[in-house]
Amino acid sequence: MNENIVGNLEEVSGLFIKNLVSELFFEKQALLSVRSPGAVAELFPGEAKSFELGESYFTIERSDWHLHIEFSKIVSVRFRMERSPKGRLVRAVVFEDGAGVPVFRGAFRTGYPPGISEPEQIMEDFRSWAQGFGDYPFVRLDFLV
Repeated sequence: MNENIVGNLEEVSGLFIKNLVSELFFEKQALLSVRSPGAVAELFPGEAKSFELGESYFTIERSDWHLHIEFSKIVSVRFRMERSPKGRLVRAVVFEDGAGVPVFRGAFRTGYPPGISEPEQIMEDFRSWAQGFGDYPFVRLDFLV
């Protein structure tokens, strides 16, 4: 776990979200997605102009898109690993509201990370990384494979 990730042990803080998303975005190169009824936006990682934490929103701004996240709506963070119907390995971090509905998610691309070619190693790396967050009561680990 990134030692910069801090938060209240009882509830998800804006700082926890900002730091985890920063790690997903920069270090893990995860694709961020936001869904609303009838649409989905997929936001590719890369250089951000700013990563700002305000009083109730966290904002990521790039030259070609920006995302505002109302972090007070997020009550749990789910690390999920499963197989898609097509057999692909899906690894994601899902930020959920009180009803368990995703506010947004960071999904790892389906291709293998550089230097790793074995699915077992990819699954083990994800499990290890996610288990580093297991001490927080608002974190759920869903390893379905």
